[in-house]
Amino acid sequence: MIQISISVQDYASINFANTRAQLINENVDEEQAIQLLRNIWQANNETDKVLWQQQLAEDREQREHAQRIQEDEQERVKQERIDEEDAARKEERKKNKHKYIPILDTGHSRRTTEASIKKTIDDDAMVLSTLADGSTAWISSASARNC
Repeated sequence: MIQISISVQDYASINFANTRAQLINENVDEEQAIQLLRNIWQANNETDKVLWQQQLAEDREQREHAQRIQEDEQERVKQERIDEEDAARKEERKKNKHKYIPILDTGHSRRTTEASIKKTIDDDAMVLSTLADGSTAWISSASARNC
């Protein structure tokens, strides 16, 4: 805030002679005119200070309002980008459903163990087998597993 200070001597100077002359009459002498000018200046200065503080407060409110608007806009743009990314992901999933099918936990380690002991051929089935003398013969699958 800029504050201008004028002393009593300033109002007594030649610069204010015309203004003082307009105030001087049979009830007001020169000293009283100087004091009147000083009082008028002080009243105007106080009014100007109040107006200046009001202007500063209005300016601050406008800056804060503009900042809130800017922050809201940034939040809106951010949310819009997130929504667009979500929509793009959903569209990608929709177009390529087979890529996003969940893989179920099937227990691969158990399956390999089960496969080695699981019966794949009926006991009554016949399988071709090579005999000890080199000839081949049909034998039951149950006897072939025991060999």
